[in-house]
Amino acid sequence: IGLHTHDGEIEVDIEEAFIDTLSLPAGLGFRFGRFYSAIGYLNEHHTHAWDFADEPLAYRAFLGGQYRDDGIRGSWVAPTDEVFLELGAEILRGDAYPGGGNDPDFGATQNIFAKLGGDVGQNNSWQVGLAHLNVDVIERSAGGHGHGHSDEEAGAAFTGDSDLTVLDAVWKTDLGNDRAIILQGEYMWRDEDGQVTFTEEDEEALFNYDGDQDGWYLQSIYQFNRQWRTGLRYD
Repeated sequence: IGLHTHDGEIEVDIEEAFIDTLSLPAGLGFRFGRFYSAIGYLNEHHTHAWDFADEPLAYRAFLGGQYRDDGIRGSWVAPTDEVFLELGAEILRGDAYPGGGNDPDFGATQNIFAKLGGDVGQNNSWQVGLAHLNVDVIERSAGGHGHGHSDEEAGAAFTGDSDLTVLDAVWKTDLGNDRAIILQGEYMWRDEDGQVTFTEEDEEALFNYDGDQDGWYLQSIYQFNRQWRTGLRYD
């Protein structure tokens, strides 16, 4: 549960509220409720666990900062010893950006993901991930909010299909004595196809839209003792 200010008032926000299965056979697992999506590496981590005080620019543009929603996640962890392999899928309500926020149909957003990782020697570990988020968008405003504009307001709203593909990679080297080096990066590519409605007072104009965007970040962290670390990020 989080507290934040909006328009000078303190609001209570339920960040996550979910149920996990713990003892299903064959590496299967399910999650039900509100949770941070497994789209990308950073998105699943709470902001207080991030290495930097703000999100990368690509996260701000494509996920509205950090994407969470209400839904169901199913995952499978392969019974392997040498490598870590996880496959999963999420069915989400689509209430948050990059969704429209006003689509009443559960399942407006779907995400499929795969994670692969392992160790190199005694002191190095790696993980790569690939995820694809498909969103049925209804009246997503240009400002990234989940609703359209009234007749008295001026703005633009997008309705259509939005596909976001994310590739992430992490490398960690343990230097001993609580020291470590962490390299982390993610690449995002979004393809959207639909219609944009421009509204100003009582006038509306409708245009077809088909475009793609991409963005990425790369960061390096040096942890020089248990409680201190320093780093650099390029967006």
